[in-house]
Amino acid sequence: MAEYQPLSKLSEFPYAAEEEPYTDHKRQRRPWTTYGVAALLVLTNLLSLSWPFWVPQERSPSEFTRTDELDTVYKRFWWNTAYSPANRSDADNLWDEINPAHGIVSVDREWAASKGWPLSSYYPGDKTKAVYLLEAYHLLHCIRIMRLTFWEAIDGKPFTYHPGSHVDHCFDALRQNVQCNADNSPLYTFGDGTAGDGQLHKCKDWAQLRAWAAENTACYQDSVEGIPFKDHFGFCRENGDDGVGAIDYGATIQ
Repeated sequence: MAEYQPLSKLSEFPYAAEEEPYTDHKRQRRPWTTYGVAALLVLTNLLSLSWPFWVPQERSPSEFTRTDELDTVYKRFWWNTAYSPANRSDADNLWDEINPAHGIVSVDREWAASKGWPLSSYYPGDKTKAVYLLEAYHLLHCIRIMRLTFWEAIDGKPFTYHPGSHVDHCFDALRQNVQCNADNSPLYTFGDGTAGDGQLHKCKDWAQLRAWAAENTACYQDSVEGIPFKDHFGFCRENGDDGVGAIDYGATIQ
């Protein structure tokens, strides 16, 4: 393999001993050759550095539903909030105020199809609209059921939602969501039984989600009793609230 020579030894190349006319010609072209090699090296380095950004990301499957991105907000997560005080009964009203049905929306069927949304139930009385449940509100629904069932079991009260497939589904829905999001935030801990108390997290803007759901409300009212699907509709809330907007569950960082 030929050895690389330092640029200072270019005069030692074989063509340095050629006759004078050719030597002058080579000397005139040599800087341009050097500059060309240097430029090529710089370009190669830039391409190698930028290559990771050019690698195409995995494309979303055609059946994946497209939604508008929510703004990013930064919030602190607290180990205890108004939803988890020392006296559990103080939080019961807060949990009861949460209205997961706020997340049941009605949108134009053609618009939904253009976004890749799957087919869903017709809005009762209007077949141009389809009904959907936003995932975040689905999970709120599950959390409320799980908390209520847990404390009813502890207190020995009759179950509002009898433990069974519905409650099991809720546990599994949370499991799937946790694994899907795979939050890798490193929570600090000092062995005091807590982790990440007051630590900053990157979140999506809940206020935007709530507002969009209010603008597209299906006026749905949940019910424990088994009633016909169509009888859940027609119960609009005037304030468009979901029961969680006014609660300080963590400081917002601007």
